[in-house]
Amino acid sequence: MDFLTARNRSDKEKEIKEAKKSSNNDSSSDERSTNPAMSRYGIGAKLMSKMGYQQGTGLGKNNEGITTPIEVKERPQGVGLGMPGSMSARRSLDDYSDAESSGDELIMSGTTAASKGVQFTSGRDQETTLDRLDQLRAIGHVELADQLEVNAGSFAKKNEVGRIVKKLAEVSDRLEKIQLQISALDLEIQTCSEEEQELIGMHRVLDDESQAITNKIDSALALENPELVDTSVAFLLDEYFKKNPWDLLDFDNEHLVVCNQIIDMLSYSMETASRKLNKTQTVVYKRVFPALRPLWEKFQPTTEQVKIILQLLLHYEKILEFTNCTSFVLETYIIPGLDHAISLWTVCEDTASPPSAWYLDFSVFLPQNACKALESHITTRFVSYCENWYHRESPVRAYDIRFLKEALSSSVYNAIVAEKFLPNFVEQVWNRYFDPLLSIEDPSDESLLYFMSKFNDCKALLSEDHLNGFAKAIFNEINCLLYQWFCFSRASFKKEAKSWFSNFINQFYVDATSIEFSEIERSLHFLESPSESPIHDESQTIEEILGLGNEETGEYNFKSIPLSKLTVTFREVVQDYCDEHGLILRKCQNKTTKLSLNGKRMVAVPVFELLSDKSALTVAIHEDILWLMDAQGGCRPAFLWQIGDIMA
Repeated sequence: MDFLTARNRSDKEKEIKEAKKSSNNDSSSDERSTNPAMSRYGIGAKLMSKMGYQQGTGLGKNNEGITTPIEVKERPQGVGLGMPGSMSARRSLDDYSDAESSGDELIMSGTTAASKGVQFTSGRDQETTLDRLDQLRAIGHVELADQLEVNAGSFAKKNEVGRIVKKLAEVSDRLEKIQLQISALDLEIQTCSEEEQELIGMHRVLDDESQAITNKIDSALALENPELVDTSVAFLLDEYFKKNPWDLLDFDNEHLVVCNQIIDMLSYSMETASRKLNKTQTVVYKRVFPALRPLWEKFQPTTEQVKIILQLLLHYEKILEFTNCTSFVLETYIIPGLDHAISLWTVCEDTASPPSAWYLDFSVFLPQNACKALESHITTRFVSYCENWYHRESPVRAYDIRFLKEALSSSVYNAIVAEKFLPNFVEQVWNRYFDPLLSIEDPSDESLLYFMSKFNDCKALLSEDHLNGFAKAIFNEINCLLYQWFCFSRASFKKEAKSWFSNFINQFYVDATSIEFSEIERSLHFLESPSESPIHDESQTIEEILGLGNEETGEYNFKSIPLSKLTVTFREVVQDYCDEHGLILRKCQNKTTKLSLNGKRMVAVPVFELLSDKSALTVAIHEDILWLMDAQGGCRPAFLWQIGDIMA
């Protein structure tokens, strides 16, 4: 009984559950059939409905905002969120049309939820379609774009319109590119046609034997194509050189003149600065440079070669510049030869071809840096000359001195003279031989005569300031002598002093400068009207007047005391002895002898010649000892006073 009762209760409960389930299914089916949003969006639309959303109203506050759910577009498989177009700005939502589509539209699209899953369409498709329609209008198909926009009602039609518009745009783009290519080809055809006409005219000129080479090249230069110009000119020059060979050392040859004229024409019309030679430059190079190379390679600045090389540089300057060979020739051949010649040069000595004969001519063709290097070498040679200058042995050649003044700047030249030459001249000549009082006491003494003679020889070395300084120093000493003469011998002063001074001026100042003339007038005025007021300055020395020895010192030493005829070295003692006894002391150039000192070491010393009217003697001087040399090369010491007896 209980069992039957329980079974009946269970069957009733089961029937109730099935009835409720059937009722729920019916209501759900009715709801989906009555609400399109439910059939399209499913549970999402049902949840929105339970939240109070009514279809057709906005999703925002007070039913504002978008009325159509945002639709998405399925991306191709494997493409991320950054695909082109996914991040671009969207059109305003108000511009979109109603994105809802019926179940029939889903069937027409050929996709079902069962086959591809849920697929959403984005407003981006509409934007893309509109963009492509705008693109279609932009290329000129306005009516077609308007018609497609009207007929593109459904999603499938919109996609189809997009594809068609895209293809049309691509075709139009290709047409535009083809049109541009056609325009470029038309222009190129026109250019080629013009070049063809130019070449026809050029061909007529080339075949005309009566036309000069310059006229033919001028016609070739009128062509527009640079490569064609280069090829044509190279051909013309090659033919001209083959038909008209000439001696490159014949500088008056008409073909060389014509060649230089052609180079002038080409230099204004052709780019030649490139390191690589063009065809025209190559033709000129092959004609000229190989023939001149042997002359460059054997260049030494002898008189004959200097003349040839200077003419080559002058007459072939344009050709060398056109073929970019000038720097190579100068740096490889010319400058090293000049530098070597300068290194062998001794200033003011006899040389077959000294730099004074050619440097200034070559400097016209040399670059500035090369001139500076060679001038530095010349400066070194001049410094060596001034440092080693000796009044008895060192000649002063006006030709070399004029060259040095032109080659070196005035500041460099004057500085060398002031620092190197003037101290030697003052010490060797002024301090030893300028003694006017001695010439009065002993009229036979020739010290003053020697000084004035040597001073006149060295005037070429001195600047105007130095000459004016010497004039002031000389007449300061003369005025001092005249003043002392007046003080100690007033009775005979006027007659004797005036006679001596007149002889002095007539002998040494025939061609006086303006400064010297003013000093002479000043001394003459003192002779006419002598007084106890001196016109000289006893405290002023030659060093102060010339600006020598600016380092002042209060101490006196052996060399700072200005004594006349002060002998410093034994060689000068020997020289004085020879001067007094009518002997000539001359150094033997490039000749030395070896002396044994204390039997331990050998030293090389210079050799001198002592000459008289009757005999000659070879001597050596070392450490204040005079050594006599015999015919076998042996040496023995001797006293200086014995020389007179030996040579008698």
